[in-house]
Amino acid sequence: IPERLQPSCSASTMRRSLGVLAEAYSKWERRAPLTPSHVSRLVNSGVEVLVQPSSKRVFTDREFAAAGATITRDLSGANTIMGVKQPLNGSLLPGKNYLFFSHVIKAQPENMPLLDEVLEKKVRLIDYECIREGGGGTTPRLVAFGEFAGMSGMVNGLRGLGLRLLSLGHSTPFLSIGPTHAYTDYSTDARRALRAAGEQVARAGLPAEYSPLVVCVAGTGNVSRGALDALDSLGEVVERVAPSELARLSALAGTAGEHQHKVYVCVTGAQDFVRPARPGAAFDRAEYYANPEEYVPCFHETIAPHVSLLVPTMYWDRRFPRLLSTDQLQSLRASGNKRLLAVADLTCDVDGAVEPLVRSTTIDEPFFVYDPATRTEQADLDGPGVLMLGVDILPAELPREASAHFAQALLPFLDALATPGAPLSAELSAATIAEAGALAPAYGYIGALREARERDEESQRALSGRDAALRHHLSEAEARAVAGSTVLRLNGHLFDSGLINAALDVVEAAGGRFDLLEVTVRPNESTGREPASSLRQKSSALMQLTLDAGRAPLDAVLSQLQALAARMPLAEASVVELPEHCGGVYDRTIPGSAGGGAAALAASAAAAPAPGGSRIVVLGAGLCALPAIELLSRRSADVVTVISAVEGEASRACAALGRPNLQPLTVDARPTNASGWGALCGLLGQADACLSLLPATMHAPVAEACIEGGTPLVTASYVSEELLALHERAVAAGVPLLGEMGLDPGLDHMSAAELIRRAREEGGAVTAFSSLCGGLPAPECASSTPLAYKFSWSPAGVISATRNPAQFTVDGAVVRVAGEELLRSATPLADSSRLGRTLRLEVLPNRDSLPYAELYGIEAEAHSVFRGTLRYAGWSGLFAEFADLGLTEPAPLPAGVRTWPELLASRGVTPTAAPAASARVIDALASLGVWDGSAPEISTDATVADAFSALLAGRLSYAPGERDAVFMEHRLHVAFPDGRPSEVRSSSLVSYGTPDGVSSMSRSVGITAALGVQRLLEQGSASSGPDAEPLAGVLRPTLPTIYEYCLPRLAEEGFAFEEGIEREASAPSTAATPMPAGRGTPGFRAASAAA
Repeated sequence: IPERLQPSCSASTMRRSLGVLAEAYSKWERRAPLTPSHVSRLVNSGVEVLVQPSSKRVFTDREFAAAGATITRDLSGANTIMGVKQPLNGSLLPGKNYLFFSHVIKAQPENMPLLDEVLEKKVRLIDYECIREGGGGTTPRLVAFGEFAGMSGMVNGLRGLGLRLLSLGHSTPFLSIGPTHAYTDYSTDARRALRAAGEQVARAGLPAEYSPLVVCVAGTGNVSRGALDALDSLGEVVERVAPSELARLSALAGTAGEHQHKVYVCVTGAQDFVRPARPGAAFDRAEYYANPEEYVPCFHETIAPHVSLLVPTMYWDRRFPRLLSTDQLQSLRASGNKRLLAVADLTCDVDGAVEPLVRSTTIDEPFFVYDPATRTEQADLDGPGVLMLGVDILPAELPREASAHFAQALLPFLDALATPGAPLSAELSAATIAEAGALAPAYGYIGALREARERDEESQRALSGRDAALRHHLSEAEARAVAGSTVLRLNGHLFDSGLINAALDVVEAAGGRFDLLEVTVRPNESTGREPASSLRQKSSALMQLTLDAGRAPLDAVLSQLQALAARMPLAEASVVELPEHCGGVYDRTIPGSAGGGAAALAASAAAAPAPGGSRIVVLGAGLCALPAIELLSRRSADVVTVISAVEGEASRACAALGRPNLQPLTVDARPTNASGWGALCGLLGQADACLSLLPATMHAPVAEACIEGGTPLVTASYVSEELLALHERAVAAGVPLLGEMGLDPGLDHMSAAELIRRAREEGGAVTAFSSLCGGLPAPECASSTPLAYKFSWSPAGVISATRNPAQFTVDGAVVRVAGEELLRSATPLADSSRLGRTLRLEVLPNRDSLPYAELYGIEAEAHSVFRGTLRYAGWSGLFAEFADLGLTEPAPLPAGVRTWPELLASRGVTPTAAPAASARVIDALASLGVWDGSAPEISTDATVADAFSALLAGRLSYAPGERDAVFMEHRLHVAFPDGRPSEVRSSSLVSYGTPDGVSSMSRSVGITAALGVQRLLEQGSASSGPDAEPLAGVLRPTLPTIYEYCLPRLAEEGFAFEEGIEREASAPSTAATPMPAGRGTPGFRAASAAA
């Protein structure tokens, strides 16, 4: 689209005009904000309509042209430009009016670049989601697709039910229902198919084993109405039942009768999801939405046991109990109740109301099966478990009717939008997010919310030393500031009523400082059938607050805030003080951490666990810390102190869990900082155990402090020479220093050691061993990039590892791979591997495999030992070409080079000419944005490798909704001296992270490390037994006393290994069985031949 200036007398100021964008959000986004019919009406009324051409839109360019639209890519002549979903970043025209679903009102991080562009280009942004009756904050929405999500999702849900029943051995009429997008329209074509399926149910019935068939629609809003419309289209077979009738129906399960010819539909609301925690109390809707913590879940007991197809349609957030948790579903199925066949989550709320929806699905592949017994999901619908549906753009499957409904709702506003300078209605004014380069006053909270989410995580602040912490007396000013600090919970219609802005004004007027620790924004959709106040969802905010003058002015501000809430009845707000929330640590609002330094350290040192509890110190609060502290703080009797040098990092980690036995501290505890280091040593001396998630270089000084204090230590890093040097001192002190308790190393050690031990106990000898591990993007995410790889932290480590030399043994001979040959030594993972049968992976040698024969105790019998790193097929070859171009070298930049085109040109690479690179590399570089101007400018002091790392970090980070995966596999060749056939024994792990949640890599490291702490805490306890092996010195988890404790518990946390045995008639080459097959470098062939 050509760039246009907008002078005061541009063409768009002379005529009424509208523009329609070509949708770019998804290939399935075929909707349009206007239909040709509506365009015709607009053109006939004198409005010029400009439509960008699109070959995938449900309405063709020819239809729009015939209606009078002008087909053009240039929308600069339009007064207002409309789309359905967000346009591509960088495509907004300056000074224009835009309407689309922007998804910025909760300060969603993924859409902040779009908001920045709106502000920079002084665009007026109007969001459909905020267009409400009369411009009110809680009145019904006027422009929405909700019912179409219900219709589309219900059609797909019934289809999925048919597919699941087929997998269970039953053909049913639901198989005749196609995917929603396959129907010409919903009103006739889809309904006809539903009616035909219903008639077939009436004639032939449903399997007695799965009858009565009960569909539970959870929720009563617009989406629910659409779902019920689709169900009613089945015809007379549908019978509505109340929740109280479900138990009666379940009594008929497995029997023949009229119930086989019915589809029972039960609509449930909040009163069916929970019950009051107080005995004898009645359910109160308003109280539940205001104080959900006073209610406990009951849906899993009263409704779920009787349901065949569960259809969630309601809004949910984490303040509320889940509709159905994984634990609840697992217990239900373990009891023998397997009536629940499928879940069609029309909200697509991943890890939400229905926890087993572990990922979203797509229109192309709408289903997966989740097995709560193993907590795994699979695309194959034939496996055990429950079928899940979670498509996030369901209305896009009914693009024609959804667009017509949407355009009709939008029509009353279009005249003003088309007319230059026309005043906007109250509805459009209230829906204006930003204009003239600033957020509208009603949406000013977005800035504060965004600022709270984008704190500078690199600033550090040293606290007082140990002696000062224990003897410190706060100055008079510091004492007043601490006394004038607290945390408030604001609950109600904070944003749509404007109360949050008014509350912040009160604080600032009193000279106070605030920080929003947590904000949850919930939209409202009235069903139109109940009073809006009974259904309105409330938002909440946790605000840390400090008045330097002390408690008296703080009390005055609290009174003002409570009076403010009372003066704004439409806000339905409450203001509650939570004085214990931060444990006396107010480092977010007291400059210099007056309330979070010495006083907090002293409080932490003095905090005693409950009887039978332990005092645990966790050093580091990065990516792996949250899973670790979650597990360590499960016992309320324990006190867990989380320490980070990064301001706010420990507080955020603890606040995310909200447990009272967690204590966050900000301490610069490097040995070079005498005061901070002294404070840490004092704290460690009083702790029962320490988990260090610090960089590996800091473990040795921490270990020395633990030896001095008599405190067991666990780390996730490789045992270094510096740590080994402390072994004798640790043994003499009786202190265990347990290292390598992560994924790799850690989980690999334990699972391999157990596999080897069992082979030996059965009389076998391990003659060959291989262990492979890789942290990768999940397969559905890997396909979005030519590298088939994503980064959740700095790529510098991965780049550096591509130059590591490696060595291993094959048939008794040592095979060495030079660092410069590492990438070209990669080989495909053999089909004989379980992972190789399901995924296209390749294997790279992983550093030095030789010490592992001794570590695992197989040095006398294993002639082949190999440890490898897994990548998706093609990764190594592509990176090898990057290396050939010098992009992975820590070499200085060529003189004068500041941009990527300049750097690549210095290596003879341009978009059209690259004699030293393949077309694949050119395509990969292009996908990284090196030639389109979007790549970051290269820092003047960067090396080439630094610049490449920054490029990869910017382009290959995980996008919202994506997840990672961890793959691991061991293979042993086991020979039996008594003549039994040799065996190949395998043990494999597949684990996926949670989209927009905790990664599998973080969980595998954090949970393994935390279990190591728990094992060491058992030493000397009654549960460890009188003959328990004493643990002291530098240890690894290859000890049976470690892995026998940890592996079963890891399986309970979702890290369960699948084992297999393949018996052989005659012994093959020991190298061929567990080793990656088919190496291709001449050096490797020569080494193998020599062996």
